[in-house]
Amino acid sequence: ANPADYIYFYEIPEEISDEWSVKEETKKAYDKVGDTASLPGNVLKAAWIMFHLGYREEDFKAAGPDVYNFQGVGNPHLHANIQKGETVLDVGSGLGIDSMIACHATGPEGLVIGIDISERETKHALKRARERGLNAHFMVGDMENMADK
Repeated sequence: ANPADYIYFYEIPEEISDEWSVKEETKKAYDKVGDTASLPGNVLKAAWIMFHLGYREEDFKAAGPDVYNFQGVGNPHLHANIQKGETVLDVGSGLGIDSMIACHATGPEGLVIGIDISERETKHALKRARERGLNAHFMVGDMENMADK
């Protein structure tokens, strides 16, 4: 079965039903993911999910040793047609896997900027991009309030 075939419905508890509480709970959950991002994960599972979302072998290779941190629910690279030297904004960049793939497409003359609500995921993505010598920058930001930045 394709992982995208599953949809989970749940009721948001009343105590976190306002927008700010939902964002805070989401941030906390992804910060926990960021705390464990340096622990090796299941590369085969990541490859299987990426394959079923339409990622190419070239994309998988571009993700490199960080591929096990793939969290995507879709494949933006199918439609983006990123070219050498371009600047890319990855909104909801998480641990930076799609940003790393975009860096491969833009080359060293391009730039990839990732924003995410999770401080710890952003910190991990920035660290990995620097260690890998990628032209990427990551920052904490709320995609629904970009005008404030």
